[in-house]
Amino acid sequence: MMGASDDLWPRPPESWADQPLDLLEPVDEGRYDWVLPTVAGLLTLAWLAAALFFARNSLATMDAAEIAQFVA
Repeated sequence: MMGASDDLWPRPPESWADQPLDLLEPVDEGRYDWVLPTVAGLLTLAWLAAALFFARNSLATMDAAEIAQFVA
């Protein structure tokens, strides 16, 4: 045999035992700062694309008098 099982894996420092394990606290607080602006930007672009799509479709079915009334 190679020896006792204590020789196979190094033990963590004793100071780790005194530290509480807080799973709710993020490891790196600034790591995901890009997510919210990116999602908000993508939702804004999707909303604008949908608005332009429906506006184009509704304007295509209108005649000149209805468009003038809609704009005024």
